[in-house]
Amino acid sequence: METLTEEDFLQILRDTKHNLLVQSIALLKTEDVNLIFEQEAILEMAKISVELNEEDNIGARRLRTIMDAILEEINFEAPDFEYKDANIIISKEYVQERTKSLFKNTDYRKYII
Repeated sequence: METLTEEDFLQILRDTKHNLLVQSIALLKTEDVNLIFEQEAILEMAKISVELNEEDNIGARRLRTIMDAILEEINFEAPDFEYKDANIIISKEYVQERTKSLFKNTDYRKYII
């Protein structure tokens, strides 16, 4: 299996017919929540996917891991949102904050001599 590039991840995120962005937006719309991904956030998701796949290459499935980390709290809270038709904007900083725990699982034993 060839390693996916950042551009590959971007294409999978944006250009496939039933991509994770469209699915996530549609799912939260059922709770009257408007999910908006900033372009920089999408680019960051692709970048993080490449970085995490360097340690454990699971291909495009990495995007699901990242999307779950980003939306975990929002998905849990959405049914109880006080304001219907609320807009939730996913920024680059939010992506970084919600995915930083994914990097803590790095196996540092390989660096020990």
